[in-house]
Amino acid sequence: MTAQPPAYVLNDLEGSEASSQLSDKAQTARLCNSCSGRPWRSFGVVPAAWLGHIASIGIIYSFGILLPAFQAEWPYASAGDLGILGSALTGCFFGSSIIVSKIMVRVGHNRAALFGACLIAAGWLAVFPAQKHWQAYPGICLLGVGLNFVWTPGLALLPAHFPMNKATVSGIAVTGSGFGSLFWSWTIKTLLAEVGLRTAILVIAAVNAGMALVAAAGYAPVPQQPTSVSEIQDGRISNSNKAAEASGKEGADLEADGSEQSVDGLKLEPVAPMLVEHVVPLSKDPVYYGVCFAAFLCTLGFMSPFTHVAAFASELGCGEDAGAGAYMVFGVFSILGRLLAGPLGDRFGALIVWASFLPFCAGALLWLGMATTCGQISASMGAYGLFSGPVIALLAPLLVELFGLTRLPVALGPLLLANGFGSMLAPAIAGHMRDFSGSYTVSFMIASACILSASFVSLFVRSLHSRRHQCAKSTPTFIK
Repeated sequence: MTAQPPAYVLNDLEGSEASSQLSDKAQTARLCNSCSGRPWRSFGVVPAAWLGHIASIGIIYSFGILLPAFQAEWPYASAGDLGILGSALTGCFFGSSIIVSKIMVRVGHNRAALFGACLIAAGWLAVFPAQKHWQAYPGICLLGVGLNFVWTPGLALLPAHFPMNKATVSGIAVTGSGFGSLFWSWTIKTLLAEVGLRTAILVIAAVNAGMALVAAAGYAPVPQQPTSVSEIQDGRISNSNKAAEASGKEGADLEADGSEQSVDGLKLEPVAPMLVEHVVPLSKDPVYYGVCFAAFLCTLGFMSPFTHVAAFASELGCGEDAGAGAYMVFGVFSILGRLLAGPLGDRFGALIVWASFLPFCAGALLWLGMATTCGQISASMGAYGLFSGPVIALLAPLLVELFGLTRLPVALGPLLLANGFGSMLAPAIAGHMRDFSGSYTVSFMIASACILSASFVSLFVRSLHSRRHQCAKSTPTFIK
């Protein structure tokens, strides 16, 4: 067998095992071997994404504080009716992800977020005059879509700006959801006590939209790479970069005899031949469908308490302060959980950490359902915040780990749509189960079972992905 010659490779094998075998540092050095330093605007993306999480996920987590005020405004509305408000918000938030992703790619991340800020203001203003609960549904749906337009661009930019530390950087940015829970819990509670529901909605609209505008201003585009990315269509690799055109070998990788070469002033470094596998399109990939199903089950359970925990605290006679305090405790501990999830994801793998934390998250939710005192509600929500760290912090790194960085925008849309279906059903199911059983205990037990099931599905996905890797190693294919 003849030895494989050195090759000059300018490809990013999106989603292939060859790409995943290389360390993040090696991939980054290969794709950007002439970069002298990271532009300062890249570092501005992190605080912008952090603020974007406060403006978006913080509202999602804290929305339930408004439900007792809505109940007082519309006394005829049942827990199920009010639960639909939370379902409409979270469902439209996640369900609009495919549309948001397409628009984001077309117009740019910051322009998409600017449009989202306008939708946020319009959504709150549409809720303001509602005299019946169903009249608030259109405004709530508009609000959910606007929040996604602010959240998704920041989530997608982080791995592209920081491919070597994508999980750690994502973990730092998503702590904004914890800070958002703290900020919005205190803000909404104070406004309701001081100025009432209607005026509170106007103030929230102004602050929420203002945060979104500031976040959008910091969503800097990814710096132009010195090489273009390979295109993979129907599992076949084709080189579409300038180097291939310059060499006259259209559709083929550059080959060399080991001597130093350059194209358009770009120094090319010889690398060893790389093992690749047939790249399965996402629409035909069982691994991707498994990830989406796991995300659906996780969201179906995870989003249940945020709409109803304040009402649950009121049922136990804890008062409004206890409900708002539970959201704040969740916010504090979720910050710790997200900071912990990032380094763990970079060290052990995003999918492993994501699946490992879900059983603890399910246990915390079961504890909440069995709570009989106000202190147990706060303690269980604190544990829920701590163990829920990977749920959002490792979402984008998990997709990059399995399918490659270049397919992240494509993979993110349908996955978040699956989250949308789960988040739309979760509050409504929890509310109607409470109406049926007379207690939130059954609601939270069902939610806990959904999260635990998501952990089992994600472990199956990891096994399937590992078997694919072993098959690729047993039938090697090389590119030069």
